[in-house]
Amino acid sequence: GTVELCIEGKGRDEMTSHIIVTVSDTGIGMSEEFLRDRIFQPFSQESSEIISNYAGTGLGLSIVKKLVELMGGEISVESEKGAGTKFAVKLDVQRVNIDEAQKLKTYHEKQRISAVQLLKGKNILLAEDHPLNAEIATKILEKAGCRVKWAENGKIAAEVFETSGENEYDAILMDIRMPIMDGLTSAEKIRSLSRNDAKKIPIIAMTANAYEEDIKHSIEAGMNDHLAKPIDPKLLYETLAKYITAAES
Repeated sequence: GTVELCIEGKGRDEMTSHIIVTVSDTGIGMSEEFLRDRIFQPFSQESSEIISNYAGTGLGLSIVKKLVELMGGEISVESEKGAGTKFAVKLDVQRVNIDEAQKLKTYHEKQRISAVQLLKGKNILLAEDHPLNAEIATKILEKAGCRVKWAENGKIAAEVFETSGENEYDAILMDIRMPIMDGLTSAEKIRSLSRNDAKKIPIIAMTANAYEEDIKHSIEAGMNDHLAKPIDPKLLYETLAKYITAAES
């Protein structure tokens, strides 16, 4: 199958640009009933096979819809069973002065470079059950010079940490929804270990569960912070650098 992303300008008014972002695929498609009644509802997925194979939450589209609406935009969808799906997002985007944009870009680039320099050579334990998500996260981390150990679920992550040398790992990135053992249980198990680094190693949730209640549960389980998927490399670098530096001091 294929996925196609298209960003199209539809004119401008003074400092406002009107754009349409479309994402289309040649996947399994969705039924008219699902499109009409459930597609943007939280925890909704049409195919049980998707849930069992990929352990998705059904939250992605409901979050996207809320974000689009908060930005004053609109989202629509067309789909046909066996023929694929097409999403279209209409947005009015405020343009900025070129000098202001360059200053902001320079500022963020300096922040990113500083965080990347601090992460070079750090060992990260990544708990993620989805192979594609694990591959993406690993490449992002390796780009900053990190060494990554992938654990396919929370149980393996806890065992890897327990059998590692003290201070062998500098931080743990923990998905929440995983088979065998979820991320919350895994974090609690790691924190309960009778070794010094178990209490101080940064554990950061990295998950699609981005609601306030989910963040609260992550913190209660002993995690230091909570990052929402999809991964923002800059935010990931800065968050890791912040907590690793604090743990080392």
